[in-house]
Amino acid sequence: MNYHAEQRLVQRLERGLYVLFHMADIARDTYKTKQKINPLVPDVTGRLLVLTRMLEEYHEIPRNKRRLMSFQEYASHAYTVLKWGYREVDIGRRRLKFRGYLDEQTEVDFHVTLRMLRELMERMLLRHGPKVWHRDARNEYSMISWFLLKQSPQSLAKLLLSPQDECCGLEEKASESGLRKCQFSDPLDNYWKAWKNVPGLGCQACDCKRRVRSWSVKPALIDDQGRQYNRAAEKYLKDMWTQRHAGLHQVFTMGYFNIVL
Repeated sequence: MNYHAEQRLVQRLERGLYVLFHMADIARDTYKTKQKINPLVPDVTGRLLVLTRMLEEYHEIPRNKRRLMSFQEYASHAYTVLKWGYREVDIGRRRLKFRGYLDEQTEVDFHVTLRMLRELMERMLLRHGPKVWHRDARNEYSMISWFLLKQSPQSLAKLLLSPQDECCGLEEKASESGLRKCQFSDPLDNYWKAWKNVPGLGCQACDCKRRVRSWSVKPALIDDQGRQYNRAAEKYLKDMWTQRHAGLHQVFTMGYFNIVL
């Protein structure tokens, strides 16, 4: 074991977590702020651009599906979606502005942290998910990223530092008797709710909810530069793994790391 390499990994994860918590603060502050409508501010201009793009996509819908919805109905739905999710646009813009203050190394550290958190979340969801839950691989990546970028230090600590073996054993999950008592049900509630249909949107099969989430996630993660940082993070973690260091995910439960969370 290379102790110094493990120590550097912990330091990189610590920097990445600080970035993640700033991203989460941006989301919470945006939702708390009661915004006034001013047609000249960048927020409103950005929303109008998003709405324009959505309307232009009507003509890209396959003709057989376009017959089921007129342009007027599509425009009304697009406006409803934007009105419901406009804060995600604002969150994305503020996160992109925040990224302008980060250097390249910190950006890579953030992606290293997020990649590891996503893997931990995937394992947790498999174990502590509802019995009737079916994975949606197409949307799961964006959903987990969206969820993690909203977590406070306290909620993230409860998810990652609580003992995983005290509930939801495999035998209990496979049984059909009664309801399971899961200690992670509260911190994961918002994740499960995000998969449910929103009655006010008036749609069942379209991907509008996934799109709305992307408005706050893409500016933080997956623009052109973000993809480069993500690839660098992936390479770093692979190198750490091939060098046979201690289990990478154990760093999240090391005693001195609890201070960060």
